[in-house]
Amino acid sequence: MKTYILFPVILFLCFSIAAENVKFSFSEKEFDQQTGIPEGWVLKGRTAYPKPVYSIVRDGDREILRIDCRKGSGMLVREVTPFIAKYPVMRWKWRVRKFPQNADGRNVYKDDQPIAIYLVTSRTAPVSVCRRWDTLTPKGEKGSVMYALGLSTVHWKTQRNATDGTGTWHVEEVNLYQELLNVLKGVPADGVGVVIGANSQCTRSDTSAEIEYIEFLPSDR
Repeated sequence: MKTYILFPVILFLCFSIAAENVKFSFSEKEFDQQTGIPEGWVLKGRTAYPKPVYSIVRDGDREILRIDCRKGSGMLVREVTPFIAKYPVMRWKWRVRKFPQNADGRNVYKDDQPIAIYLVTSRTAPVSVCRRWDTLTPKGEKGSVMYALGLSTVHWKTQRNATDGTGTWHVEEVNLYQELLNVLKGVPADGVGVVIGANSQCTRSDTSAEIEYIEFLPSDR
């Protein structure tokens, strides 16, 4: 998954914090039809490739975000700085509908994922930690890679791959903020954003994935 220079794109947004969590979900009434993205999010990508197409669809009685990526690349970014230290554990629900063909995150020329979740800093040279849903990359595989001529560093781990199949929901729970602090080695993680990414330009594939929510929880619950 390619990560590019994302910031300064963070917006200071209004949100409600319950006593036990902060939750971002998706609905038709909070989807901006003019921009084609959920309200409160910023769309970033490379100008050389088409950006993903986002839509709100129903799954039973729930509304979810669908991400269709057609030989393209892009990511949605949202500010989490005001609460991430208090609610560092991320929980999200996702599924894949279509994988990029023969994609493998260990090969820079096949580094495509239908969906990936990041935490990223807003510094001049962004640093991010990432959980990816890969195709051929073994689950548990880890790595780090630099993009944008060394100005962006991604520390990634394959959370799931094609062996988990298509059409099945999975819930993940990871303290990504602590992982980000570990990577930064004591440097303050100011200006933090959560990212939902997808790309398929390396394999020239069409991919599709869905996400129901991203939730932030305290570590001592």
